[in-house]
Amino acid sequence: MKAMKFRPFSEYLAVGVSVFAVVSFLIIWL
Repeated sequence: MKAMKFRPFSEYLAVGVSVFAVVSFLIIWL
């Protein structure tokens, strides 16, 4: 389970993608 070593980066990347998706969704609606 070497992937757990990059867990913080993975979580940060996931949050970044989620925020980007929400922003893109709002931009499309607005």
